[in-house]
Amino acid sequence: MYEIVERYNFTATHQVRELPGCHSRAAVHLHRWTVEIGLRAAVLPRIDGASELAELEPVRRYIGWELDGKYLNELLPQPPTPVWVAGHLTDWCVANLKGYARAVLHSITISIDTSSSARLLVPAYLAES
Repeated sequence: MYEIVERYNFTATHQVRELPGCHSRAAVHLHRWTVEIGLRAAVLPRIDGASELAELEPVRRYIGWELDGKYLNELLPQPPTPVWVAGHLTDWCVANLKGYARAVLHSITISIDTSSSARLLVPAYLAES
């Protein structure tokens, strides 16, 4: 079994509005976010086909164009916490990835700075949808 993990970073601001006003995260603040896309497969992609890195290129572009430098509260209908951003990116990947990468998409992990993270296991997520 192979497990392939690609990491992407972006910076973005957000506000967790449900927190009490005295909480340090209640105001708009900036984080460095890390996205890990996990692929799990028994076999690697065909040698004469696109590599897993090439197939994940749309994710890298989406993160760079749509998330980097943005205020996440304006982009997501849910509170932009790691678990909700993981769900958002999972939905995006399921709808937009093709081929090998989509077939073996296993997990999406979102971390902010070093303080918190959330991992969404894609097969279980899709089974519940």
